[in-house]
Parts: sequence; C-alpha cells; structure tokens
Amino acid sequence: MDYVRKKRFHRKHKFELLVTGRALEIGREMEHDAVEWVRANYPSLDLVYAQELDEIPFWRVDWANYGASPDCYTSDERIVVEIKNLVGNDNVYFFADDCTPYEDKKAEVFKEHGNQIGGQFLSNDKVEEIWLVKYIYQRDEIMEDLDSPIEPWRGMVFKFKREDFDLEAMKERIILFDRFIDSKDSPIMLKEILVTKKDESKG
Repeated sequence: MDYVRKKRFHRKHKFELLVTGRALEIGREMEHDAVEWVRANYPSLDLVYAQELDEIPFWRVDWANYGASPDCYTSDERIVVEIKNLVGNDNVYFFADDCTPYEDKKAEVFKEHGNQIGGQFLSNDKVEEIWLVKYIYQRDEIMEDLDSPIEPWRGMVFKFKREDFDLEAMKERIILFDRFIDSKDSPIMLKEILVTKKDESKG
C-alpha cells in the first residue's frame, strides 16, 4: 500500500522524495567497483554500464505506466546485470560462507529481489537472463582488507531466467497497481482485491 501512495505522490507532484541511508550511499559509491569486478571476472560479457552513458536508460512497457532502469546490460540486451553491494556484516558472512549451499543463497536472493528481477524481465522482451551480483566491497577502514576489488572471492553471481518467474501474474499485479495509482480509490480496497485473488488462486 505504501507503494501506491508513493507513486500517487510522484505522479501528482512530479518529484520523488529522496531515499537516504548509509547502506544506499555505500551501494552507490561502490557500484563502479562491482561493475569492474564483473568485467574482470566475465571478460566475454559485452557490458554496458548505465552510469557511463550520457543518459540513463529506462525501459518502458506499453501496457502500463511502468518501466525499469537496469544497472548494466549486454549491448544486445539479452543479459541484465544488477549490482547489490553487501553492507551488513551478517549478509557478508552468509554470502561469503563456502559451506552454505549455493541454492540456499540463490533462494535468499530470490526472496529479497524477486520482484525487481521479475520487473526487469517484464520491462524488456529482449532480456533472456538476469544476473544479480552480490558484491563484497573493499573496506577502507579495515587495514587488513588488502585484496583487490576485482578478486574473484568478492563477488557472487546468481543467474535467473524468465521461466523462474510467473511473469503473467506479476504483469497482472502491475496493471492492477497502476490502475489504483491513477484512481481515487483507497489503497485498502487494493489490499482486499489482492487478498481475494490470492484466495481464488488457492481454490
């Protein structure tokens, strides 16, 4: 419901409030290092980094007021690369742990970022795979953290394909949200509709 209110504010007033926080700042500051890590460890990937372009790309759909802006993508737009810098200590320990199965890590990525990844697929029909990179950036405040920012151990890649998602269901929800954002209906009504649809799908 907060999303509906946020987007209504944006469409009415033509600006968005800034999202602040140290984690977000670190994500922005260290994103370039993460991109260089991808380039160094996957040199065959013809990677376009959005921040290096004159204009940040925004892929829009024609069935709703919706779109997405990828961090990176290949020149043919078949592969999108999304960067997520690991900030919290527990997150670093979890994803860096060699004894934790890869599938458990991938399930956590899906749980945390599944909606964003699915939205990226919907925003561009050319996209066949999305790579989500969890990156352990170099801590300047830790004297012992001397390994290069492109050392292989600093990054983990989780690859997703279209068939990993129920994209039609996601599209239906986006259209529903979009209609509510432009309506004068209470967000509580949207919540009731979503609960009804969930109950119907169980039946």
